[in-house]
Amino acid sequence: MSRLSKVSDQIKDVVSIQFSGGRINDPRLQNIAITAVKITADLRLATVYFRNYSDTPLEEVEIALEKITGYLKRKIATTTHSRRIPDLRFRYDVSIEVGSRIEKLLGEVIRV
Repeated sequence: MSRLSKVSDQIKDVVSIQFSGGRINDPRLQNIAITAVKITADLRLATVYFRNYSDTPLEEVEIALEKITGYLKRKIATTTHSRRIPDLRFRYDVSIEVGSRIEKLLGEVIRV
């Protein structure tokens, strides 16, 4: 496993625990799942992919995520003991929708 993979996994674990452990009190973030973390080679930026399983509009969730970025970075710093803590950027994970669309398209091609 490469160093980038290890760091990505550590960040994903730390951030996921914050959401699943009830440590975040913001009601807009109650049903958030972290699906993946991708980090740049220079360890300066980590893109955190998430899914929203609540009725809260995505825009409100993204605003709430930006507000807790500092808190999450502090948790990452104290847990991983890394010298460099990457900036966090949050992106909605569209992989499920993309996968469903691909399955639908393949189903249409097979029927033809």
